[in-house]
Amino acid sequence: MDRQLVELVFSCVDGNQKSERSFDWANFSAAIIAWEDYLHKLHKELLLSLPYWRTDGIIHIVPFEGS
Repeated sequence: MDRQLVELVFSCVDGNQKSERSFDWANFSAAIIAWEDYLHKLHKELLLSLPYWRTDGIIHIVPFEGS
C-alpha cells in the first residue's frame, strides 16, 4: 500500500501545512475490510440469482435464506 498516496488523497492539506487531524489507519483498514465483505456478499447473491433470472427471463430480487 502506498501510504503517501493515501495520505495525500484522504488528508486535508491547507497550503503547505497539514491540518491537525491525523489519518486513522485502523478505521481506514476496517472500512476496506467491510467494503470487501459487502462486495463478496453482492457477488455471491449475483451468482446465485443468475439461474433464476435466465429461467424467468427477468431480473428480480431472489430471496435467499440468511439474506
